[in-house]
Amino acid sequence: MPGDPRQEAERPPWFAVVGTITFAPLFAGSDRARSPNPAHLGAVSMIAGQGLFLASTRVLAYAVVVALAFHLFVVLYEEPTLRETFGADYVAYCREVPRWVPRLIPGNRGGDRSAST
Repeated sequence: MPGDPRQEAERPPWFAVVGTITFAPLFAGSDRARSPNPAHLGAVSMIAGQGLFLASTRVLAYAVVVALAFHLFVVLYEEPTLRETFGADYVAYCREVPRWVPRLIPGNRGGDRSAST
């Protein structure tokens, strides 16, 4: 019976079964088809924009620190974890989508970062 609380409690949440699907179709039509890190880019852009608007070198320096922290997180943790989880699908995605600079036209090749750690 749909909606039975006992069955709902026994079923794992959607994120617990993500390993059973492939990576490539997940982001085919999304903003991640242009950049894998849109939230990171948005956060750094907002901080840098505030620094420019306020003419504050401290806020601009903070934007640089945040950008560096995001870069280290992505390169040292996120990408290796996704590469291990999704394998060849993620490696193909990395070849097609640049890490930081969003591509304006879907389908343009990004940089090959499949071997980077």
